[in-house]
Amino acid sequence: MRGQGKNYLARMKKHSSLTSGQYVNDESASQKSYFGVFVEKRPYLLIDSNERPSARFIAENIANSANFRTLLEATATPCTEISVGLVSGDQINWDLPHTAIFSSPPGQLETGMRPITSIKAILITGAHFAIAETLCVDQALGSIIDPENFLTEDPTNLPHLSQRDQMMIVTSLSAEKFLGVH
Repeated sequence: MRGQGKNYLARMKKHSSLTSGQYVNDESASQKSYFGVFVEKRPYLLIDSNERPSARFIAENIANSANFRTLLEATATPCTEISVGLVSGDQINWDLPHTAIFSSPPGQLETGMRPITSIKAILITGAHFAIAETLCVDQALGSIIDPENFLTEDPTNLPHLSQRDQMMIVTSLSAEKFLGVH
């Protein structure tokens, strides 16, 4: 059963237009403004308001999503208070490893072809790894994060992966877990 779950997740990731990875600090990050989803009064997820005029709307929809609350609860993340607010980039310690949610053509980043079109969200250090992975494949949350491009196909209709793709994605997932990449 465990192997089937990894294969299903790998299939979902390959056919999603969103993928997670380590955020590489951009010199301008501390000078930007973000709309943040706050969990227990601390910034948890950031949407760049300089790059995305709809950042507030996106942050509010994530904060109000039952799927997001359920995801937090499933990862044992305290979440009695979820709110939205403006965050100045200079309030974030950009030297810490954060996780980015990237937009890319489905399957290309996971299989080594690496074209990234844009960063859609940044999860602050301390966010559970499963949150990032789920944001990339959950239909409700993914369509909030990337409404223009998110794959909305019924996952039961997705084609099966080739053996090569399965190995590359599972190896990537295992390496990320081993290295502690969140």
